[in-house]
Amino acid sequence: MNVLHVSPSFYPTTAYGGTIRSGYGLCRGLAELGCSIRVLTTDTDGVGQTLDVQNDVDVQIDVLRVRYCHKQFRHSISFGLLRALRQYIDWADVVHLTAVYSFPTLPTLSYCRFFHKPMVWSPRGALQRWEGSTRLVAKSLWESACRNWCSRKNCPPCNI
Repeated sequence: MNVLHVSPSFYPTTAYGGTIRSGYGLCRGLAELGCSIRVLTTDTDGVGQTLDVQNDVDVQIDVLRVRYCHKQFRHSISFGLLRALRQYIDWADVVHLTAVYSFPTLPTLSYCRFFHKPMVWSPRGALQRWEGSTRLVAKSLWESACRNWCSRKNCPPCNI
């Protein structure tokens, strides 16, 4: 099975904590079970920082093929990722999307919807609210757009 993992950041970054380690571990575990894994991500290593990696080509990290796309703005805005996304989704049998409030989210949701690709979405706690939550209105609007975009009435059934 071909699995595409789309994430705004990926190993070896240390700027974003446990989600990076768990995503890396998940991808390695799937590869050890016989899945062919590709990762599409950016070279972000936090605000204003980038990883020292080769960009816009597949690189081998352990048993994974990873494509780091250079970020142009903020944490994960990457035009290279946007250009590569269609080709990688075409290759995949299933797409795993990590993150909610990041640049790759809406394009990945859109491509999977239009090209009828099954997708697993891991928000990793991003949808939780607590006393210190910020930007509640913006997050609610974003979540509403994602919910409407992903509703069953908008998505034709997959043939896989």
